[in-house]
Amino acid sequence: MDDDQAMTAVTVEFGVHSAAEAARRAGSRGHSRTLAVRRWQQTRKVFAVPVAGIDHYPGFCFGADGRPRPVIGEVLATVGDRLAGWALAAWFVRPDPGLGGRRPVDLLDEDPAAVVEAAGRA
Repeated sequence: MDDDQAMTAVTVEFGVHSAAEAARRAGSRGHSRTLAVRRWQQTRKVFAVPVAGIDHYPGFCFGADGRPRPVIGEVLATVGDRLAGWALAAWFVRPDPGLGGRRPVDLLDEDPAAVVEAAGRA
């Protein structure tokens, strides 16, 4: 899967949300609804991908409640500055030999420890 295919997979399968949309999904009701999402990005609980020059957030960064999945922060701490933006999003949707050919994104809830371990090899 090349980078363009990975970008398409992330966008079509999981969606990429603006800060406002991510905040709405999380139930943010404050004065600046997007502040929580931007704070999550600054504290490396989620990551952004550029869409038309504006930060958007892959849908898989968030759980069913709209809040950041803890495993995303663990992956971000593990990969450090080696992967970011679309390159990191692509890593999540590419089959990983260390995960038996499964995609990290498919194991976020089932086996987050394996995803973090795989991130260490990325």
